[in-house]
Amino acid sequence: MALTQEKKEEIALKVLQYMLNKEGIKVGDGLLRDLGNLAKATNISLDELKKFTREMIEGILDKQLPAA
Repeated sequence: MALTQEKKEEIALKVLQYMLNKEGIKVGDGLLRDLGNLAKATNISLDELKKFTREMIEGILDKQLPAA
């Protein structure tokens, strides 16, 4: 049975979260440049990529540093 688009997206997001949590993410001067290059390569707007990246980073921080 083929995977639905929704299931593929769920799996892709979980794999990305796992990899970012395991490998880390560079948050520095090059991040915006990298996002700009990614926007051009994928035809995803820079604004959407920035929002997505922020949500991913916040999610990782929430798991690693839960509120007291």
